[in-house]
Amino acid sequence: MRNLWYNDDGENIKLITKIIIKNIASYNSNGVEIEELTKLNYFFGNNGCGKSTIERWETSKEVVKGPVVLLLQMLEQYPDYPKQLQIPQKEYPLRLWYMYQQKPCTLIDINEIEQKIHIINYTDNLMFRAFGKVENPDYEMYEEFLESRCFPACGQD
Repeated sequence: MRNLWYNDDGENIKLITKIIIKNIASYNSNGVEIEELTKLNYFFGNNGCGKSTIERWETSKEVVKGPVVLLLQMLEQYPDYPKQLQIPQKEYPLRLWYMYQQKPCTLIDINEIEQKIHIINYTDNLMFRAFGKVENPDYEMYEEFLESRCFPACGQD
């Protein structure tokens, strides 16, 4: 259910027309099959949770307030934002997450044999990025990163 839109060849965007929801939240193993999806669809719990709120928003002349307004504004301004939140497939065999508290800041994929590295930054704040302003670090930078932030070099006896 993460993406209702998919890209079949890099150019054409197609709408998924059917979805099955089961074994999640209030949906049991029988689930529900929903067909005839449109550009905008509402999904709410099998127990009806959320339905009255959405119905009230659609029928009321009151201005909708709260966090949902900010979310909708963000999605209108940055339609690719949900794609940015997806965890991409691994580029290389080893994957590290550089985090600040519980927030992912940089995804690091490493091929140690070929000494290659690929990163994706999840923050604009340079202080929280694994490699700061460097967008394409090389393997040597990765080793320096490990030594400076993860595994400091030990003094020899």
